[in-house]
Order: sequence, then structure tokens, then C-alpha cells
Amino acid sequence: MSETDRLARLLGYIAQDPNNLRLIGDAANVAFDARDPVTATRLIDDYAAHAGLTPQLLNLQGMIALQTGDHSAAVKLFSELINDHDAPDLRFNLAWSHAMTGNHAAALDMLSDTVVTNVPRAAALKVQMLHHLGAVEDALAVGQGLAEI
Repeated sequence: MSETDRLARLLGYIAQDPNNLRLIGDAANVAFDARDPVTATRLIDDYAAHAGLTPQLLNLQGMIALQTGDHSAAVKLFSELINDHDAPDLRFNLAWSHAMTGNHAAALDMLSDTVVTNVPRAAALKVQMLHHLGAVEDALAVGQGLAEI
């Protein structure tokens, strides 16, 4: 079953049970996976009308901002989320958001050894940020060290 079909099915269930927060949250995630940020955002707004957003839905809002190219909004969302729920994947998302806004130093600050170890794509982003900041020797050293690992 395609993501679009799954979304249609979940939206049908929500039409029958419009206050079911679990269904709304699940549908928002499926809408994102189906590359339908408008529906995903509407569903998150529906959820927020009933209850405070979960960390997962706050993260999803940030991912939608990235998907739609609103990188400044993604920086704001991930920065707020990381204050209460610090995790390597959130730090990577924030680093990526900073990188997309051209704030390479802020992106690099998010890419600690823990993030690089736990998020596979973080290593390449760290090397790119070092390169953008003119630290070519450091970028080469980090790249070589990561290749050896």
C-alpha cells in the first residue's frame, strides 16, 4: 500500500473519529512521508487544537520546514525542541538547518563526536562545514579519521 493510500485510509478514519489524537498524529507522519506537507501541517494544527504537541510532532514540524525549504523556521523549531529533548538526531537536524541557512559555524557547533557517532550523515556534514569555514586541513583530518573508523 502506498503512503498516499495509507493517508487516504487514515483521513477516512479521522473523519469518523475527529478527536482521536493518535490517528491524527499517525496521519501527520504518513502525510509527511507521502510528501504532502500541506496536509501534514493541517493535521498537526488539528492535533494542537486538542492538546499540546508531542516532541515527535514538534520534530515533524521541523522536518516539514526542511522539506518545504523554510530553513529559518526549522532552525527555530529544532532549537526550541533541543532545549527540552536533547538528542543526537535533533542536533543533526538543527545542524542541517543551520547549514541550509548558511550559518556554517552554528552547524559545526551542533556536530559533536556523539552526533557524528550516532547519526551516519553527520560525518559528511561536519567535513563540509569545516571546508566551508576554510578549515581544509581539519576537514581532511576529520575525514581521514572517520574513514579509518
